[in-house]
Amino acid sequence: MSAQPSTFPNIPVRDNTFHIPTDAQSMLTGLACDFAVPGTALYEIGHTLPELLPALHGRLDPLVELVSIDESARRLQGARCAVGREPRPMRFLNSQIDDALPIKNASVVIMAGTSRHVHPLHRTPLLASVHQGLRAGGCVLIMEMTRSRESLLNNLYALHSRHTGNAAYATDSIQMASTLDEERERLRRCGFRSTDVFYQHYALSGLIAIK
Repeated sequence: MSAQPSTFPNIPVRDNTFHIPTDAQSMLTGLACDFAVPGTALYEIGHTLPELLPALHGRLDPLVELVSIDESARRLQGARCAVGREPRPMRFLNSQIDDALPIKNASVVIMAGTSRHVHPLHRTPLLASVHQGLRAGGCVLIMEMTRSRESLLNNLYALHSRHTGNAAYATDSIQMASTLDEERERLRRCGFRSTDVFYQHYALSGLIAIK
């Protein structure tokens, strides 16, 4: 998640955080803990929710490895400091997120505010690498802006949501997002056997897909 201008002029530069309501983060954490299996890894792709890793660290079985992948060494250092030195296997990987990722033995992969910064041509290969690195029965949890097919609704969603202070809610960001149908179809093409929407608040959607 580089602070440099985006390679693609229509893709917004990633900022440090992705603000989501408290209930959305609670559901994201709860589902992650439900699917996390001792002896496997939970991956966070893009350290965009600063409160997420500490929350997971406090609830997960100590034999679940936490892995955070981000393009920014500074954000990874912040993630490392946030979880402290309590005993748990943990890794912090400085890696480009547009490319295939080094995911192995994962029971859970979390992508919050990640896909909207990846060029549309790279989103399917990214999810394919997630699918490949997941164990059977594992899941990917996606929290993203999604676009309505009705432009009036997109404008209204942005208007009503902007008080959160999240740049993701800007109308132009929503217009560049995928629809829920497009997200589901992309997951299906990557091999996920089941998808569902577990959260929706205006244009903010939470999806779960099971391998």
